[in-house]
Amino acid sequence: MSSTIANPEQPQIEKYFNTITKKYDLLNTILSLGLDRLWRRTAVRALMQRQPTDVLDIGAGTGRMVEELLNQSPSVAITGIDVAEEMLKLASHRIQSGSVAWRVASGLNLPFEDQVFNGAMTAFTLRSIQKLDVFFQEVYRVLQPGSRFVILELTRPPSQFMRFFHQLYVRFFVPLVGRLLSQDKEAYAFLSHSVLKFEEPANIADKMHKAGFKDVQVNALSGGIVHLIIGDRRD
Repeated sequence: MSSTIANPEQPQIEKYFNTITKKYDLLNTILSLGLDRLWRRTAVRALMQRQPTDVLDIGAGTGRMVEELLNQSPSVAITGIDVAEEMLKLASHRIQSGSVAWRVASGLNLPFEDQVFNGAMTAFTLRSIQKLDVFFQEVYRVLQPGSRFVILELTRPPSQFMRFFHQLYVRFFVPLVGRLLSQDKEAYAFLSHSVLKFEEPANIADKMHKAGFKDVQVNALSGGIVHLIIGDRRD
């Protein structure tokens, strides 16, 4: 599973995900052994505890998080942004119901006024962003007091035993399957590298605290190969 929100300093990421759009969802399901649906459902449930009515999905990709949010709350208004235009085109074709707006934009420079959303979510995007401090400040800026921000991200499991086998899987199996099914060697090599080199969840939580988020929760899913990180804007 891969991110589709890019740092403007990394234009190749936009190219990667525009290229693999048609195989993206199939590859996600195969590489996650079908667990990606459960992870998204869990993340959206955490977001819905605050009962938001106007949600921003950052790095919306093909719209899977939007789809899950509409399943749980059909009346919510959603704005999905991504830098990969081809991904958003597919999302807009797949999702015809609900109040959903799609927009090509970067999470490092959100094109919205202050405090316009009362919920935000992002799935599998942080590994593509170099300036996480700027990103969290931007998300905090566009959220209203009382809002929740939910992050779903691929991580390395805390157990050294599991981490050994996880490293083998990510380093060798993920690029191989990605190359065979998507015909794009570079995109899934990037995925493998980004997972293995990404920051620990505790460091991400610390950056969220510094951006102003309160009561940040870090929850390991599926043995820690994925983490759900939740932060609230209180003031």
